[in-house]
Amino acid sequence: MLSACANELLPKVSGNDCGIGALSLGFGGGMLLMMAVRKFFPEDDDDDDDDDDKKESLLEGGKAAEPKGDGVIPCGTVVPMIIDFVLDGVLIGLGYAAGGGDGDSGFILVVSLSVEKITLGSSTTFAMKKKGVSTPKALAVVIMLAASMFAGGAIGATVVASLQGQPIFYSAIAFGVAALLWLVTEELLEEAHSVKDTPMTPVYFFAGFLIPMVLDKLGGGD
Repeated sequence: MLSACANELLPKVSGNDCGIGALSLGFGGGMLLMMAVRKFFPEDDDDDDDDDDKKESLLEGGKAAEPKGDGVIPCGTVVPMIIDFVLDGVLIGLGYAAGGGDGDSGFILVVSLSVEKITLGSSTTFAMKKKGVSTPKALAVVIMLAASMFAGGAIGATVVASLQGQPIFYSAIAFGVAALLWLVTEELLEEAHSVKDTPMTPVYFFAGFLIPMVLDKLGGGD
């Protein structure tokens, strides 16, 4: 994701066509949105309690404790995911629209974000199952997440792309970049360091940064 931002999105807002006002407004708006999401939809903090209950139950010789929860979909997990999926879809649509018809930027964004979406979708499903959400409900949420990304892509490729060259177009890209960077620095990196590091951890990181650049070169990028 960092590589996609650095190589595909940032060049579009760092040129002379993008004014300081449009850049600042979009980037600040994206940051404020993600801060508001964290404020009004805080993540559930009882996962550690569930793990402690399971450990205590196993130490006592009993069965592992059943997941707590009343089957209600955790909004603190799902709502931020919906917003993120929509924004990523918009960025993919913009990538295709702003690529001059070759679609290289959009394709690289699809590859980079698809890997991330697999991780986010799995973690969201796992979080719902821990809350006792039924399998049909969890499946419906996952389908809704995928649909929200397609909807965002359609908006980015049509509505927002029709404004190409105008300040609001560059503000939209800066807005999405800020949201992506927030997700990487505030969510994914934090989760990555919550588990034990291995010698291969930095290798995966740099390989993930290199692959989109290689794809860009293979696609004829400058």
